[in-house]
Amino acid sequence: MEEVLREYVYGIRLRKRDGKFSFQMHDIAEGVLMEKEPLVLIDGVPFFETEKIMGISPLKIKSIDLVSRTYFLNGSEFSGIASFRTYKGDMGGAVLNKNIHVSESEGILPKKEFQIKNPSIIPNRIPDQRTILLWNPEHKTASKGKATFEFFTSDLDGHYLIEARGFNPNGVEFFGRQVFRVK
Repeated sequence: MEEVLREYVYGIRLRKRDGKFSFQMHDIAEGVLMEKEPLVLIDGVPFFETEKIMGISPLKIKSIDLVSRTYFLNGSEFSGIASFRTYKGDMGGAVLNKNIHVSESEGILPKKEFQIKNPSIIPNRIPDQRTILLWNPEHKTASKGKATFEFFTSDLDGHYLIEARGFNPNGVEFFGRQVFRVK
């Protein structure tokens, strides 16, 4: 891996101090080496143990993608991103620290609108226990910031709370609540 990174991967500099490896990224736009370590990913998993990365056979690596700009993630600042992809998606056999938990995520899902359009299709003997009556991330308001929503509720008498959240065209979040009654 050391030879491959030194000889073939432009944009990342491999350093070795006191027998330990570290990465340094080139800021190509500015023409300088960035000071901090980049965020290193193996098959999309953040990996902070450079020595283990150096132990992966380069024959298991399908591609290496670099982002050579400062990257911010949840309050942390990284000098770029070095993303290693393996052929099998198994992190090339690198083992994560035992204190790290990896969980699967579906990522960003396509937009959906959830609403029962025809309440007559719901059998009366099944209770309506929905907590979300309408979810529509694409709904737009009128010019004065007002909007109309249509949805079906439970047939049970009672007071219900509706909440609306969104963002104005400037990216400022708004929030509204209204109580309504079903008789």
